[in-house]
Amino acid sequence: MEKEKKSTHPPNQSKKLTILMILEILKKHSDESHKLTQLEIAELIEQEYSVSIDRHTIKDNLLHLIDFDCGVGYKEKTRIQKNGKKETIYYDWYVEHEFTDAELHLLINVLRFSKYLPYSQCKMLIEKLVTLSSKNFLYKNNLPENHPENKQLLLTIEELVEAIDKDEWVVFHYRLDYISDIEILKGQRRRLISTLPDHRLVRKRSHVER
Repeated sequence: MEKEKKSTHPPNQSKKLTILMILEILKKHSDESHKLTQLEIAELIEQEYSVSIDRHTIKDNLLHLIDFDCGVGYKEKTRIQKNGKKETIYYDWYVEHEFTDAELHLLINVLRFSKYLPYSQCKMLIEKLVTLSSKNFLYKNNLPENHPENKQLLLTIEELVEAIDKDEWVVFHYRLDYISDIEILKGQRRRLISTLPDHRLVRKRSHVER
């Protein structure tokens, strides 16, 4: 039984993907507190993509990422070679993520304690936020399950935004429950109230009026 062979060097088409693989590895495994060496980047690419890339190729692509302003951070130092020439050494590579861990925790906690989003939507949004950092981001998934079941909330927000963008009127209809001191009055039909013009939402001159 033959063993699966790994690519020793990316073919022409894969060479174009090398820089993307390196950037993806940096996004997934690095941040300002968890930096990677070129050797570690090569090992992670081999583990996750089954592609073997030499350190010289990795260095060239890392420098390209710097030129492209992709948010790649690093350290550098200068050393003197035996022939007396100076050489710049680059090391401790990482990606500067759009959000810091503190900012992500803040956003996640806003969702956790939201009184309007249902559990499933909160969980989905939190999982998306977590992907904005590296795998080193620490978050305890202790989202309470007693969130309201307002499953139409995000759809309602989308419709409101669309109406505002089109300068359309939005009319709200409210349903009120009649409640006694102790129990809900059974058999009492919910009353539908059509809003008056002052309850309509419009956009005018770059601001929202109600």
